[in-house]
Amino acid sequence: MKRVILLFFTILVASMCKAEDFTYTISGTTATIKTYNGSEKSVVFPKEITEGSNTYSVTSIVGTTNTPVISNSNVEEIFIPAGITTISYVTNDLLSLKNIIIEDGSNFINVSNPFNVSAYGYYQMQLNNIIVLSQCGLSSTQLVSNNGEQCLLKTGKTKVYLNEDEEEKTIQMYLYEKSNYNNSRPFRKIRFQYLLNALQKGGIDLNSITKIDLSDIPNTSSKNSVHFTFDTDNYNPSSELSPGAEVIISKTESYANGLKYTIIPDKDDFTVPTTDQPINISYSRSNTQNWNSVCLPFDIKESDFGTNCKIYTVTSASTANSQISLTRVENSETVVEAGTPCFIYSTAENWTLNLSDVTINSNVAPIPLPVGDNWQVVGSFTNKTIGKGKYKLNSSGTEFGITNNEAATVTAFRCYLKYIGSQGAPNRLSVNIDEEASITLVPNDAEPQKVKLYDLMGRPRKEGSQGIFIKSTR
Repeated sequence: MKRVILLFFTILVASMCKAEDFTYTISGTTATIKTYNGSEKSVVFPKEITEGSNTYSVTSIVGTTNTPVISNSNVEEIFIPAGITTISYVTNDLLSLKNIIIEDGSNFINVSNPFNVSAYGYYQMQLNNIIVLSQCGLSSTQLVSNNGEQCLLKTGKTKVYLNEDEEEKTIQMYLYEKSNYNNSRPFRKIRFQYLLNALQKGGIDLNSITKIDLSDIPNTSSKNSVHFTFDTDNYNPSSELSPGAEVIISKTESYANGLKYTIIPDKDDFTVPTTDQPINISYSRSNTQNWNSVCLPFDIKESDFGTNCKIYTVTSASTANSQISLTRVENSETVVEAGTPCFIYSTAENWTLNLSDVTINSNVAPIPLPVGDNWQVVGSFTNKTIGKGKYKLNSSGTEFGITNNEAATVTAFRCYLKYIGSQGAPNRLSVNIDEEASITLVPNDAEPQKVKLYDLMGRPRKEGSQGIFIKSTR
C-alpha cells in the first residue's frame, strides 16, 4: 500500500528574516506583506506577524509593477510559506534569483504576475528552479509571466510515495520546460543538487530514497512532450543517494549502481536498433501482481527478477483435459531468448529489470510459438491491432478474455493466444496457479456453473436469501 506524504518545508538559515524586515498592512485578523527591506540572500516570508499581544496570519504577498515586494538585487532564494492565498509582483527581474520555493500552493486564490520576468530579464536571469513542495493548481505560466520558464518543477506535482511494507521512498518530480524548445535540453549536475537540497530542507533523508523519478514530462501547448538529457560531466546523479538507488532523468535515461541505463518504456512502441551494441537496459512494469504476459526484445532469466517472479513458457495443449500447459523455467540461469512469448507470475505490485551489457540484435523480432495443432502464442514489441477472436490476459492477471471487435489491440511487450484450430474456439480461458500451472480451456458450449452459497456457519443457503454469505466454497 502506497500513501502520499505532502512535503512541508522548514528552512533553517543562519540569519532568519525578521518581522521588521517587512512592510505590511493589517486587515481584521490577517496581514499583507508589501515590501521586503532586509539584506538577506534567502528571503523567508513569515507565516504570521505579531504586534503587541495580537498575532495576524500572513495571507497575502502583494506588490505593484513599479514597487515589487522584493527589489534587493542580491536575493538568490525566496521561500513562500503555506497559508498564502494572494500573491502578486513579488519580484521584478531579479537577475541573481536562483530558487523560488513554495511550501504549499493549494490555498492560492488570487495570483497575478507573482514573479514578473520581462523578456530582458528572462534572457539574463539565472533562475534554476521553482520548487512546489505541496499541491498547487497553478500552471507554470501563472507562476512566471511572459513564458519565463527555463527548467522548472511543474506545480502541484511534487510528491513522496512511501512503501510501508519495504520502507522505501520514491520521490517523483515533474519537470516543466519552456514549450518552444524543440531539441533535447540538458539537465545539469548543479540543477539536480538544487533539488536534493530542497528535499533535505523538507525533512527527507537522502539515504532513505530508493528512486528519484524526473521522467514524467507534462504536455505543453505546442508540444506533446519534452525530452531531457542529463549532462553528466563525469557525474552519476545516483551517487548522491544510497547504494542501489535509481535516478530516472527522462523516459529514455536513468542512473543506478554507478551505471547509466537506457530505459525501454513499457507500452511504448519499440524500435529495433540498426547496430548490435551492448548497452545497459532498464525496463519496468507496474500492476504486475498475478500473471503477466511478456515478450521482450532481449534475453531474460528468472534470476533477473529477484525472488518475486517465476517465468513460465507455454509447452503443450491437451484437448482431452482442456488445458494449455505452462512449464516453469526453473533453473534461474536458463535464458528465455529475445522475442519469445512467455508468462510471468509475480507476487509484487511492480518489477524492474536493470540489466548490464545487453545486446539487442538488429534483427530481433517476436517469435510466434505454436502449441499443438490448435493454438499459437503471439508476442509483440509494439501496440498493434489484433482483431476479434484472440485471447488476452485481463488487467488483474487472473483470466484470459476473448476480444470481441476488430479494433482490439495488444499492448507493446505483451503476448496473446490465437486459436487456429478447425473446431469452435472456447469463449473464455482461465489461468490456474497450483503445483502445475496451466491455462484452462472453457468451451463455448460449457454449461454455466450454479453458484453455491453458504452462511458463516457453513450451512447451504438458497440464492436470493438475505445476509452475508460465502460464495462457492465453505
